[in-house]
Amino acid sequence: MIKKILLTLFASLLIIVGTLVYTVTYRQPEIISYVLAKLNQQLNTPVKIDRVDLTFFSSFPKVTIVLTNVRLQEVNVLHNPENLAVMQRVELGINAWDVINKKYRVQQIKLINGKVNLKLLNNQKDNFHFWKQDTSSTETNTLFELKKLICTNVELKFKDYTNATSLCLQANNAKLSGVFSKQTTLYLALEGELKTMSANDFALPRNKKISVNSNIIIRDTNYTLNNTELSYAGIDLLLNATINNADALTYNLNIKSTQSSSVKSILQLLPNKYAAQVNDYNASGSIDFKATIVKNKNTEPSIKANITARNASITEPNSNEKITNINIDASYDNKFNNGYINCSNIAATLGAGNISGNCVISNFDDAVLITHLKAQLNLAAVKRIAQLDTLQQLEGTIATTIHYEGPLNIKTVQDYANIKKLDGNVNVANLVLQLVNDKRIVRSNALAMQFNNTDLVFQKLPVSINKTTLNLSGELKNILPFLLGISNNLEINALLNSNSINMDDILNETKTTTTQTAYKIELPANVTFNLVSDIKQLTFGKLEATNIKGDLHLKDKKIITNAHTFNTCNGSVSLKGSIDNTYANKLIATIDLETQDINMKKMFVVLNNFGQTFVTDANVAGNLSTNASIKCTWNSALKPDVNTLYCTAVTTIDKGQITNFDPLKNLSRFVEVNELNNIKFSQLKNTIYIKNGLITIPQMDIKSSLLDITASGTHSFDNKIDYHFSLLLNDLLAKKARFKKENTEFGEEESDGLGKIRLFISMKGTTDKPVISYDRKGLKQKLLQDIKQEKENIKSIFKKTFGLFKKDSTIKVKTKKQTEIDVEFGNNTEAKKKIVKPDDKKTNIIKESTPPKVKPKWLQKDKPKPNQSTDDFN
Repeated sequence: MIKKILLTLFASLLIIVGTLVYTVTYRQPEIISYVLAKLNQQLNTPVKIDRVDLTFFSSFPKVTIVLTNVRLQEVNVLHNPENLAVMQRVELGINAWDVINKKYRVQQIKLINGKVNLKLLNNQKDNFHFWKQDTSSTETNTLFELKKLICTNVELKFKDYTNATSLCLQANNAKLSGVFSKQTTLYLALEGELKTMSANDFALPRNKKISVNSNIIIRDTNYTLNNTELSYAGIDLLLNATINNADALTYNLNIKSTQSSSVKSILQLLPNKYAAQVNDYNASGSIDFKATIVKNKNTEPSIKANITARNASITEPNSNEKITNINIDASYDNKFNNGYINCSNIAATLGAGNISGNCVISNFDDAVLITHLKAQLNLAAVKRIAQLDTLQQLEGTIATTIHYEGPLNIKTVQDYANIKKLDGNVNVANLVLQLVNDKRIVRSNALAMQFNNTDLVFQKLPVSINKTTLNLSGELKNILPFLLGISNNLEINALLNSNSINMDDILNETKTTTTQTAYKIELPANVTFNLVSDIKQLTFGKLEATNIKGDLHLKDKKIITNAHTFNTCNGSVSLKGSIDNTYANKLIATIDLETQDINMKKMFVVLNNFGQTFVTDANVAGNLSTNASIKCTWNSALKPDVNTLYCTAVTTIDKGQITNFDPLKNLSRFVEVNELNNIKFSQLKNTIYIKNGLITIPQMDIKSSLLDITASGTHSFDNKIDYHFSLLLNDLLAKKARFKKENTEFGEEESDGLGKIRLFISMKGTTDKPVISYDRKGLKQKLLQDIKQEKENIKSIFKKTFGLFKKDSTIKVKTKKQTEIDVEFGNNTEAKKKIVKPDDKKTNIIKESTPPKVKPKWLQKDKPKPNQSTDDFN
């Protein structure tokens, strides 16, 4: 009996299947033609289909019409319309029994491998109402009786041009089922990826997994989503929403977390530009979230949100440093006060330190921040948690209280002017700070600073940099806008006291291939610096200075000092001037300098012999006093451009000495070498000029016990020389000079009438290869000068005796007066002064007078013998 029943059922099934196969096969052209005709009637836009097929066995018990490569054009776009949808495959499923009854109604649509591009246009229209309103009164004319929509690998894009909102969703598997009509309930199940989602300037991170399970109630153009389960990037949310798309899109969304979400998952929702900064950190703890999003007609969405974090922590993985016990209550409203974020009950722990406070940000278009924060932190822990890789060392503790009311972003002068309040204090103890690849270590036992609006006042700022100690007090004006990158100048007013400063400690030094240290100096363009200093001792390279007092002003890349005094090289220095750094890599120095009793040997050592070897510290001694005006250009490494040096220096050298000076040794053909190895003089005065790379030395007299030297000449910075010497020898040297053959030639010597010989010598060429010769030009000038002087003497006698030349004011009658002469005896370094009366005939002294003219050799009857005087006026 059972066997008969089974056979009957099987036979019936075969009959039904056969009937279906026959009917579908027989009616295939009719079915395809009917469906395509209905589609063309109902569509508002052209559609292109490459191929149409009908299948039954692969989709049993449904008959499926397969459309291949479907392109549906968007609507309401007049110029260059794009495709609303592009699908590789569209399957329209029809119930097989309806086919037998000739009711060709599509109950299922399956979209495979395609893209859908939905738009809300600026003209309040959309591009996706492609389906004509069905005005038919009979159900037989209806093509769709849709019960299921399936999407496989379909990308859905949506863009609202009016409200600057966009979305891109990849539906890997999506199913929308129910009875599709104006009054219906649908069930949505979706798994996919939210590629992008943004509204105005807000954007969610890209490419996050998403899943949705929802009941959708449809009432004409109204849509209601009840208890929709939404999982996004590991965050589980519950969504309730109402949406209306009658005249314009409006909606009301309520979202809340179904359970506390992890801090790490919330951090993943940060925009990419912020997320990159926290990706290296590990986070734990929980966050609760709820939000309401409302969009009314012709308005931007209103968003309100509340976030609560409890007992959260953030760990820096390399150092394992943690911020623990993070608690915060935050609320967000994009409409209230033009945007509003309130973070209250902020609390966190970092090591043994803690942070607490609150802050409010309002008016997002021109954001205003009100905050009150307190912190007491270990700086080493701050360095580790903040990954401050530019610091090699950071130690100590910081305690601060800050109260701020003003713009969140300070970018203009007006923003700075809108700061209503900034006060607080910063106290740092046991500070140790060192930058990477920097030998300078900054230390301080106690720093105390206070904010006064935008100024930072430091009442107590003791700092040491390596072995240098600084004690500062003063203020930093406009420090906040300066640190935030505004072009306003930073003004520093300070008092500096120090027992010891080593500039090598302060300047950022770099070692060169030589043993010297190179510096890189660049004055800031937007810093004004006013400093009054009192420094006991300062070292800069070889320079050692004490009792440094004065004022220093920096503005517009120029340093100016009105009065600076210090002691160095056993003497004192007073200077005023400026250093101009307005030109790139140049320091233009203009200085008025006055020195007293500077030890020349030490000065040459300190200044590295001025970068030359012609005259060094081994050749000079004495005490230098000078009054000089100097102008020169240096590069940023403090290397001078000697061709730009201009100097006028009125100098006096007391107790001077010239030792082992090679140019004087080269005069050995005229005077014995031993007498020229060590020349001492009591005082030397002259005015020296430097211009265009040339040192000009006017005529000067160097008087000693053995010989007097009158010298003048020029010396270029490329060591080309042109010196002229007049040597007035005493009795002993005169006798030695007469025995030298070179000194008996015509016109090379002159007697002063008292047994002395004057030699005229020139030195030209270079310092490496000087050319020594007799100076005939110098002798000629001397003779002309003597003749002129003799004429003046004769006129003076006639004026005094006979009363002639009374109208000639240039003639002065000599009167008797006491004469003071400097003389040095033997090895005495001190000159002996003797007062000589004009009528003291018994005193045997050396008088400096105009020597009588010497007869040329061709007028002399006989050549003088070696021991015979050449003076014709004995």
